[in-house]
Amino acid sequence: MTSAPAHPPVAYEATLPLSWRTLDHVPAADTGHTNLLLLHLAAVTEEPLPEPGEGDAARLHRLEAKLDLLLQLELERQLDGAPLPGAVPVCLSAGELAWIAEAVPAAGDEVEVALHLAPGRLPPLRLRGRVTAVTAAGGAREATVHLDVAPPLAEALERFVFRQHRRAVARRRQGEGNPGQSGG
Repeated sequence: MTSAPAHPPVAYEATLPLSWRTLDHVPAADTGHTNLLLLHLAAVTEEPLPEPGEGDAARLHRLEAKLDLLLQLELERQLDGAPLPGAVPVCLSAGELAWIAEAVPAAGDEVEVALHLAPGRLPPLRLRGRVTAVTAAGGAREATVHLDVAPPLAEALERFVFRQHRRAVARRRQGEGNPGQSGG
């Protein structure tokens, strides 16, 4: 496979299952609420376990929020039993999604992209937008979509991308250290 798409300075790069469809004859669906839940669940499940001295009320509130989200998402996942699409290199930023594949939509197309951030655990994020560019990428093509998202979703997406970007930077820094040195 080819390398990851070119990306803005703060972006989430990964190889993830992705599918797309043009919106020519697809009825508009309100995916904003589900997308917000998915991004919120991604944030909540990444939280560290409560500290021993933390109050019971805070722990209970966090646990209740996780259960509510999991129950709703599990119901939605049961409704969608389709197999996962193929994984491709993707680059997600707050307002743009790019991916490299053999088949991509044409520039100018309105599309809905199903992006599986946690394959097998969560339903896909469904993002809509317009294809702004299609370029050659080795033996494949790269599609870039300007996302059309409501402000609450844009904010949640920006937080998700920032967290993932920060983790990637931390992993790279850890990898740059001398393996012969020990911490302490």
